[in-house]
Amino acid sequence: MPSRRSYDDIVRETVPLPDSSHRPTRAEERIADERPPGPRIDMRDVQDGGSAVVDERSLRAALLSLQGADLADLDVAVEGGRVEIDGSVADVSDRDRIVRAVSDVPGVIAVIDTLRIRAA
Repeated sequence: MPSRRSYDDIVRETVPLPDSSHRPTRAEERIADERPPGPRIDMRDVQDGGSAVVDERSLRAALLSLQGADLADLDVAVEGGRVEIDGSVADVSDRDRIVRAVSDVPGVIAVIDTLRIRAA
């Protein structure tokens, strides 16, 4: 007899943020489909009186050096020495490795981790 999946199980497998009311528009879906794989890095930092500056190449190299980590749904925003990491990762180990790698990049003074763990 086939196993029966609950409504919640189906929603968690098919809806990006099941606990929110957000649903992507067709334009957002198209943009996501056209996006190249790998982390997206938004460099917002401006050198303003003592703020540490994070080098984008160093940050990207640190992330890409993580063997086996799934970085496809990773958004990174940098402002001064503050780095915010958002998106979803496969497991807690990937999240911990990503946060540690970003923390070790020269110029990073704070890491804000809003990563979500994908349902298995």
